[in-house]
Amino acid sequence: MASGVFLIDYLVNVLAIPETALDADQHFFAYGIDSMSSLKLLEQLNARLKVEIRSRDLLEHNTVNTLSAWLANKVEINPPLTNDECQSDRNEEHDGLLIPLSQAQQGLWALQQSRPNVSAYNIPLCFKLAEPVDSAALAEAYHCLLTQYPLLASVVEVQQGRLGLMPKPELAAPLLVETQLELTETALLAYLAEQVKQPFSLTEPLIRARFSATTEHKLFITVLSSYRV
Repeated sequence: MASGVFLIDYLVNVLAIPETALDADQHFFAYGIDSMSSLKLLEQLNARLKVEIRSRDLLEHNTVNTLSAWLANKVEINPPLTNDECQSDRNEEHDGLLIPLSQAQQGLWALQQSRPNVSAYNIPLCFKLAEPVDSAALAEAYHCLLTQYPLLASVVEVQQGRLGLMPKPELAAPLLVETQLELTETALLAYLAEQVKQPFSLTEPLIRARFSATTEHKLFITVLSSYRV
């Protein structure tokens, strides 16, 4: 099966696991796949097999054999989720699988334990919009993004002495919409620069987003995340 061969090649070449040591029924995370390498695997599978695979699919089909069998039944291209499907999926419980932190992420966790107010590792993205947008539609799109890719809305948990990311999109704050701000563009950018310095609590999903619009029709989208290392 092409997908099974690709998965084995990935484990052998990317994670440097001897092929003789592979067990097709072994859980992926037992081989040291962490949150970042699992996202890389999803990206490569989507590109190579021309299917839409979401992070929760990897959580549910978590061995070479089960994922290969599931992929074999996929159509060539899956349709995107509808808004109703997003709402339904958002209310589903995840299987509670803890995704191990990478070494760099463990370092961030240790730093945050000693300095909980640190924001040096916040990763802000700010986009200036040239045209008006429907803020309600934008909020729904953000909602669906976190539903399809729940790893983006993970919290850090400790289970049985193990650190990991637990997908919790149901706990993520919705898109924050701010309109009619009486600020110049320069003042708005200064305001947003202060907002992205707000530290994350490890008990909240590690992503926030806001849409800001001034009375002068200056529009910005800001996305803030952490632990993306």
